[in-house]
Amino acid sequence: MEKKNCIMIEPVGIDLSDMQEFQDFFERYYTPLCVFAIQYIGNEAIANDIVQDCFVKLWKQRNQILYVHQAKSFIYTSVKNRSLNELSHSQVVQNYAAKVQEKATESYFSDKVIEEETYRILTDAIDKLPKRMREIMLLALDGKSNPEIAKTLSVSVENVHTLKKKAYVKLRTSLKDYYYILFLFL
Repeated sequence: MEKKNCIMIEPVGIDLSDMQEFQDFFERYYTPLCVFAIQYIGNEAIANDIVQDCFVKLWKQRNQILYVHQAKSFIYTSVKNRSLNELSHSQVVQNYAAKVQEKATESYFSDKVIEEETYRILTDAIDKLPKRMREIMLLALDGKSNPEIAKTLSVSVENVHTLKKKAYVKLRTSLKDYYYILFLFL
């Protein structure tokens, strides 16, 4: 008797609401899906969790799936998408942790204190200027150009330029002890 090569053919239809068929599908694809997820994630425990979550999702949608190829496509796509989401999430977490760590350094704290104190000194000096000069300088600190300031305050650009120059002279006089610190800030 001659032996013939046998190829296992998967059934075309599937009834995932049947516990035994779902169990068979789970057992057949769980390990390959974990290996698939590990290729994205690089962490076996997280990959296992992702695959289990995807099977739960499949179970919830089991009545909409009639064919094996639909189930396979659904589960592989779900695992891929969840793995990519996990990668994205872990990158956000790592970036946030790096920023927190950076802010925890002593130099960052000192720099922030100096920056805030310098800003306070400058705004105190600006608050002592005459009203129109104060308005112009505050808008300039917000990054507005002379034409934008003129439009906002309904004055000419030349007027803004002149009052700004006068404000700088007054600020230099009142901030002479802080000049070098403020120069770095501005």
